[in-house]
Amino acid sequence: MSWVKLRMKFPGTCIECKKPLKIGEMGLWSKGVGVKHMSCSLEKGIPCIICGKPAGCQLCELFDNCNVQKISPYCVCFNCSTISLSQYKTAVAKKFPVLMVQD
Repeated sequence: MSWVKLRMKFPGTCIECKKPLKIGEMGLWSKGVGVKHMSCSLEKGIPCIICGKPAGCQLCELFDNCNVQKISPYCVCFNCSTISLSQYKTAVAKKFPVLMVQD
């Protein structure tokens, strides 16, 4: 699922906190899923591609420069950060089989 950062043109309800998003407010939108506050996205955190637990966005050294909508499917939590590149490739391939590259 891909989230798009946008300024709200219509009012909506956040799928995370169930509070309203107002016209003109920045939020995240995903087709067929809904909208959510930027802050709600960061509080829950991006799931780790290896274990599925929150990746710990607020503790990440790249947090200030992170582009959530581009990086979110590939993020790794601190506990899984010591895995090998081979293990990472396997996890990504399981989640996104279309990315499998034949050797």
